[in-house]
Parts: sequence; structure tokens; C-alpha cells
Amino acid sequence: MIHKPRYIKIVDENGDFTRVLRLHKFPDTSKVFYFEPMFWLKDGRLARKDSLFEVDYIYGADGCGFLPSNLTEFRKYCRKKHQKFKDDEVLVNRYAVDFLGAKEPPYDDRHVTSVKYFV
Repeated sequence: MIHKPRYIKIVDENGDFTRVLRLHKFPDTSKVFYFEPMFWLKDGRLARKDSLFEVDYIYGADGCGFLPSNLTEFRKYCRKKHQKFKDDEVLVNRYAVDFLGAKEPPYDDRHVTSVKYFV
């Protein structure tokens, strides 16, 4: 079996190696996958909902290519993706904050930077 790196970087839409993925193997199959952390709004909280990549997309003849990475870069990337999602997608209504007591969704670094795969 060929050893695959646990963390890798792949190219973004600009051709730079900025997207950081983590290796994941499901227990009921021998195939391995890589996942990229993504976020969405669920029940008023920001939650992880990761994107899955098949190994052929990265290692195949027509693959996108990769560079090795590490846990530290993966966690930085998770925080960056979380902040970008929050800035781009989550709108805080001033009326809801001032008069209804609404608050910004809480930030949980352990959940944001977790190395588990979130469906």
C-alpha cells in the first residue's frame, strides 16, 4: 500500500496551494478520501459540513496536484474558513441585537478546528 500524507494542500481557484485537506478513511470501505472543512448555519449556530474529495481527484492522472501539509496549517485553514463564512454569510441584524437581545453565534475553537469528518 502506498503511504498517503495525512494533510495536504491543493490548489484554489487562483492556482495557489492554499486549500488544506485531511485524510479520512471510512470503516466500512478500503478507500480513502480527503476532506476540506466547510461551514453552514444550523439552528442558529455555525456548524461544520465538510466537502469530500476522492483520492483520484488528487493523485490521478488528471488530478489537481498537491503539496504536503500539517496539523498546524490545517487548523489555521479551519479558522480562516470559519471567519470567511461568518463575514460573508452571517448577517447580524442590529434591531435583533439591540431590542431582542440576539447574539452572534458562539465560537468554539475545538469544534472549528476538529480533525473529525463532519457530514
